[in-house]
Amino acid sequence: MIERRSSFETLRGLPAVFDLRDVEANLGLAREYASIYCSRWTKRKLVVPLGPRAGVFFNLIVDPDGPSARIHEAVHKRVRLPVVAVGAFALHQHGWTSQRPHLIELAIPIRPTAHTLPKMDGIVAAGRPRRWFQVILPLCSVGVSGFALPPPEYALVDAACARPRSGSERIWRPTPSDIDLPPDLDDQDFASRVERAASALRADAAEVQSFARRVLGGG
Repeated sequence: MIERRSSFETLRGLPAVFDLRDVEANLGLAREYASIYCSRWTKRKLVVPLGPRAGVFFNLIVDPDGPSARIHEAVHKRVRLPVVAVGAFALHQHGWTSQRPHLIELAIPIRPTAHTLPKMDGIVAAGRPRRWFQVILPLCSVGVSGFALPPPEYALVDAACARPRSGSERIWRPTPSDIDLPPDLDDQDFASRVERAASALRADAAEVQSFARRVLGGG
């Protein structure tokens, strides 16, 4: 059993967000024993795991605000690939929906043959193919919590046409009544932007056009 003083000293030598590999390297341990240490620290509330079996931890000794302030850092530590804000999480940041998300919705690169996605507390992981990221990432700005944020029309088309797949949880698909467009956005401009986004994302044009008409009250 690790002594409390020893635990504090050890954790001060680890990053504010660390994974099992950091513990292995810092303490010279095998993975099995690194996991035991992390389990004990979790039970003693010295660290907070990113999720069940995620292998990534917020170090409360170094940064007590880590679970709220370092989510992007922790997700990157777990996924180690670009991720993008999607769904209500993205649209709410743009003011295009009044649906206030309680979860962070993130698109994560996934191979067509993959069957699972990382499980992270407070986060909905949705798989997207490599091509989707090639289109989206150059258009993104930095959004809330540091996650890449696509333009609102791209977020809308993606959410409206999203299809749940194995490993995805609680995928949010908006209804037209969920969408609240800015008052200064012209109807034709909205329709044109959505059409261009649908083309770039290779979404079903008829489905997107129908959704856009219903958002504008056209039935």
